[in-house]
Amino acid sequence: MIFGNIKGDWTSQANLCADSTLLRNPDALYQRGLVIEGYLKDYTLTILELASNYMRWAIHYKKDFYQAWYELGICQELSYQHEDAYHTYEKVMLILNDKLQRHLLSPIEQDYLYCSIENIIRLSYSININGDIFGYQNLLFQVIESERNNKYLEIVFPNTEKEMIDSIKKLNEDKGQKAKRRVNKIINLES
Repeated sequence: MIFGNIKGDWTSQANLCADSTLLRNPDALYQRGLVIEGYLKDYTLTILELASNYMRWAIHYKKDFYQAWYELGICQELSYQHEDAYHTYEKVMLILNDKLQRHLLSPIEQDYLYCSIENIIRLSYSININGDIFGYQNLLFQVIESERNNKYLEIVFPNTEKEMIDSIKKLNEDKGQKAKRRVNKIINLES
């Protein structure tokens, strides 16, 4: 263990995901990075870099691993690499855009998309990136609107009662509305 001398038990937790047969498994690398990232609040940028590296390895083996891209963005933000984080969150958006256009986003994918768009807008203001803030705001509105036409739940759970699917869609739409209010607040505060 390279970081065995750092206080805490994060290394033993991370090593649960470190079986040598899993070294090329993106999900195991992602999980290990999450464990390490979970302990970041108490440690240095070295730990953030370690967690970032696991996310990068997961992405190396699975290019469209939007969860790993998102967590990499979180690590970059916490490491004060704001411009890198901005572009990483854009990557999450690009990965999920195809499913958005086909109305096939799962509820968790919508949540990652909401958070990524919100983070992009917030970072646009904090680091003065000349991104298309209102275009991103409109994309957020499109994601919220697409929930009404989303076919994912009906396809994955064809025998589920319509009321159950509608309640899941409503819950997800409520999350989108909260993200919309936060984004509008950011834009109104900065304008």
